[in-house]
Amino acid sequence: MIPDFQNANLLSRISPAKCTIRSGVLLWCHDEAPGRMTTIYTAGLMARNRVKGETDVFVHDVDRDVEDKFSKAFLCRGYLIEEEGSRIRHFTIPSHRSSLGSPFCPL
Repeated sequence: MIPDFQNANLLSRISPAKCTIRSGVLLWCHDEAPGRMTTIYTAGLMARNRVKGETDVFVHDVDRDVEDKFSKAFLCRGYLIEEEGSRIRHFTIPSHRSSLGSPFCPL
């Protein structure tokens, strides 16, 4: 299934080995980035840029330092719905398009 975003041709230009689609959100990273830093950052931006609604983002291996810090910083603790032990976190990030003045992370 191709996610519903403005440029569906983007999928054809990205190597399948370097991209992942989860819950209708295209996540990607490049070889030089350690851990999942780029993927976590991109998921947060794409979720906020969604036309309307919310995006569920799951981050695995949050017991690792990079995944722990980046998920809290870019997906925000205020959007954290649940955490299973110290291995996986579930964030629900609302669209920020209709409220452009809203802060990146809730208080």
